[in-house]
Amino acid sequence: MAASPGVCPTTDQVNVTVYPQLNTTLNIPICEGDSYSFNGQNLTSAGSYQANLLSVNGCDSIVYLNLSVNPNVSVNIDTSICQGSIFSIGGQNLTNTGQYNLNFQTATGCDSLVTINLTVNQLPSPNCNSVTICELDTVILIPSGAQNYSWSPSLGSTNNQGVLTVSLNSTTNFILTGSDNNNCSNSIPVTVIVNPLPAIQLTSSQMNYCFGDNITLQASGGISYDWLQFSGSSTQQDLIAESNNVYYVSGTDANNCSNIDSLSVEVFPNPILQITPSQEICSGEIAQINVSGAVNYIWQPNGNGSSNQFSPSTSTLYTVTGIDANGCEGTITTNIIVYSNPIAELQAQPSITTSDSPEIMFINSCSGATLYSIDYGDGSFSNEQLAPLFEHLYPYNEGNYQVFLLVENEFGCKDSTTIYIQVKGDDIYYVPNTFTPDGDEFNNMFVPVFTNGFDPANFQLEIYNRWGELIFQSLNSNEGWNGFYNGKLSPIGTYFWKVIYKNPDLDDYKVVTGHVNLIR
Repeated sequence: MAASPGVCPTTDQVNVTVYPQLNTTLNIPICEGDSYSFNGQNLTSAGSYQANLLSVNGCDSIVYLNLSVNPNVSVNIDTSICQGSIFSIGGQNLTNTGQYNLNFQTATGCDSLVTINLTVNQLPSPNCNSVTICELDTVILIPSGAQNYSWSPSLGSTNNQGVLTVSLNSTTNFILTGSDNNNCSNSIPVTVIVNPLPAIQLTSSQMNYCFGDNITLQASGGISYDWLQFSGSSTQQDLIAESNNVYYVSGTDANNCSNIDSLSVEVFPNPILQITPSQEICSGEIAQINVSGAVNYIWQPNGNGSSNQFSPSTSTLYTVTGIDANGCEGTITTNIIVYSNPIAELQAQPSITTSDSPEIMFINSCSGATLYSIDYGDGSFSNEQLAPLFEHLYPYNEGNYQVFLLVENEFGCKDSTTIYIQVKGDDIYYVPNTFTPDGDEFNNMFVPVFTNGFDPANFQLEIYNRWGELIFQSLNSNEGWNGFYNGKLSPIGTYFWKVIYKNPDLDDYKVVTGHVNLIR
């Protein structure tokens, strides 16, 4: 510090800056073919370089250079894509086969030449036809046109050749993807149309039958049928019920789809009936028929229930149909053979007689008889063949007799008849032989007096004179002859009388005659 001349010494302050010596290291990369200027040199080779320089402050400065040379890159790329794919590089989308040269910078900023040899591979052409199947059928889909295959959706099973085996119950759309050795793939749709199975129905009018019934099986739901137990393809089968069975039919529709239905048929045995064996009876007798083996019974020509008594007039065949708890029927028959009875017919002439004439003529009108037995009622019997007319003498006294005749034919059938014989005493009557129509109180009327053996309603009195002239007639048994004729008293003399009367027991007219004297 010094003072300027002429100036009085003063005090001053000075700031001094001390700059350091600079040592700098540079790490510089360059690209192959490029140069780096350093300390007046164009450096192209990698290495370490030093330069002594002055800094901006005039101080010494040492600069160390580490120079690296990065090479330029040239790359060839052989690649391929599948048709329809894009190869993207450097902002370019390549889709065609060819060679492409592209300039890029490496990560160090050097030039990079990329040569793309691009190959575009054709897609494979997988193929598999769509098919139509029936519900629950198994379909085998065999693909072609590629090396490897896959199916979507993933159903069924696929072998190493890509063959798909699957059972379906509804229409399904598959996607078949085929790939080749270039790993290119292509997909196509494959549709499996599934037709529903026909609703085959096997029906019958009923499920339970009796042995021997007619069964009609009816199939529906298809256009043609295949019967397991029968031949032919018709919709109907007619058969006879013989045993329990299950019947099967397969029906096919217009889509050629088939389905099966079955029908179980139960066949009940018919009841086995037991009935009273055939019987032989005589006309008018009763035969009982019992039947068993069922629940209800129908009789022909008549009858009901399980037991009946019959008395047919002619031989009759009885048919019984028994119905059991299952409604099944059994039929059985039996006969009632009816033999005609002989006819016992006997008449007596007369059936009432008097003890003075007890001989009776019998009229045998029997028919169909081979054996006879007669009881005359008076203690006498006979088993001999009877003649058409035969007589029997009864005792000469009054009596009532019951005659019993029994006849029998070769079948053991019998008939009998009874008649009655009455032997009465003689008719009792009184006829006076004289009367005196003189007007006094006594014996003025000639009147026959009957007390037994006459019918007053069948009585006639006739008086004849000696010349045979009818001079009096009366139909009243209580009215006699008073001796007058034509209003005049008849002369004294002998007159002829005749009485005609009917014996009510004998049903026969009798005539009695005599003489009466008219005196005064």
